Amino acid sequence: MVRTTRMKAESEAGRYLWPGFGTNFPTTRAVRHPDDMNVANISVLPIKDKLLALWEAGSAWEIDPQTLETRGKKIFSPETEVLPFSAHPRIDVQGRIWNFGYLSGSGKLVLYELTPQGELKRAQVIDAPNADMVHDFTITERYLAFVLTPVRYRESVADVPQPFLQTLWWDSDSPVVVMLIDKHSSQPVHQFELVPFFAFHFGNAYEDGDKLRIDVARAPDFEVLMQAKTKATMGKRGPEMKREQCLQVVLDLQTKVARTELLPLFAADFPRFDQRYTGQRTSRLFMMGC
Repeated sequence: MVRTTRMKAESEAGRYLWPGFGTNFPTTRAVRHPDDMNVANISVLPIKDKLLALWEAGSAWEIDPQTLETRGKKIFSPETEVLPFSAHPRIDVQGRIWNFGYLSGSGKLVLYELTPQGELKRAQVIDAPNADMVHDFTITERYLAFVLTPVRYRESVADVPQPFLQTLWWDSDSPVVVMLIDKHSSQPVHQFELVPFFAFHFGNAYEDGDKLRIDVARAPDFEVLMQAKTKATMGKRGPEMKREQCLQVVLDLQTKVARTELLPLFAADFPRFDQRYTGQRTSRLFMMGC
C-alpha cells in the first residue's frame, strides 16, 4: 500500500475521510485538493533506480523499487507541486517522458516533458475542450495526441461531499475532439472532430505519411459502464454491456478530415504494444478481453 497523504490521514483517524471515485461514506469531508482522493494505485513508472506510483489526477509518489516502501510525494518543481500528474505517461524512443494532468471544470490541461532521468524539462498549461476527465493519451514522433471525449463535470451542490463519478455526465450532443500538440512548442496545431464514443485507454499512435493513426480501446456506453463500476464497488452484479469493437482513429493532416476504422478486437481493454517503438509504426496490438 502506498502511504499517500490520504492513506496516512485515514489510518490515523481509523476511518475513511474522503469519498472515493465511485463510493461515499457517512461524514466524509469535501475534496479540497486532488491529493485528498489520491491512492496512487493505477500504474507505476520506473525511472532509472526510482519507481513512481501514479493515480488518475494527483501527485506522483516515489516508492522503493526493491522494498516497495513509500519514500514520499514526488515534487518535480515548486511551480508544479499542486498540479496533477496522470497515470499513463508515454516514453518515446529517445527516452523522454511525456505526461499530462487534467483540471476538472477548468477547460485546461497541463503538459509535462521529463528527461530520461526523470527531471522536469518543461511544463505548460493549455486550453482544451472536453478536458473534465482525461485518462490517457498517445504520442507520435512530432505530436502529443489527445482523444477528448464529451464527459462533463458539474460542481458539487452546496459543498456536499460526493464521489467524483457522480460529478460526471455524458454529453451525447457533443463530438469527440482530437487535439494534436506540437512537441517542440507545447501548443495545439491540429484539431479534429468525430462522432461521440467513449474510451479510457489507447494503444500506440504513429504518423503514416500525411496521416496519423491512433489505436483506441473503445469502451461501452459511458453511462452503462459507470453504472457497472458503481455496482462493482458495492459487490453487486452490473448491467449487461454491449461488446464494442475497437477503433483506429485516422487523421488526415492535409485535408483536416478525421475518420475511424474498425479493428478486429471486441470488448477488450488495457491495450499493449511493443513499447520500444512508442510513437512509431507498429503492427501488433495486444489487449485483455473475455
